[in-house]
Amino acid sequence: ELDVLRSDHAAEVSQLLENHAREKEEQTENHAREIEDIVERHTEEQAANVAREEAAKQQLEVQREAAAELTEKHAELEQRQVEKSQALEVEMGEVVEKLEKEKEEVLGEVRKECEEQVVKAQKER
Repeated sequence: ELDVLRSDHAAEVSQLLENHAREKEEQTENHAREIEDIVERHTEEQAANVAREEAAKQQLEVQREAAAELTEKHAELEQRQVEKSQALEVEMGEVVEKLEKEKEEVLGEVRKECEEQVVKAQKER
């Protein structure tokens, strides 16, 4: 009877040890899966962060290029404006010079006519 009890007890202990080993194995597998999931999510998040960072860098570079292009265009427009202003000043100077010359010619003709009329008036007297 004692041998039967010992045998039963040994079977129960063996069963408990098996159950415990199975539970530990399942826990270990569950933990391994959880860790794999966490690592996968972390890797995906890192990849997404890297992609966002790269996109932000590219956008910044595009904005820098656009700013440089705008600055260059602005400088070109300012230069053209200066050149147009200078050309206009020269043209205006030429027009003023021409008008003054014409004015002198007209005044000369008017003086000549006035002198001729004075001479004619003096002869008539």
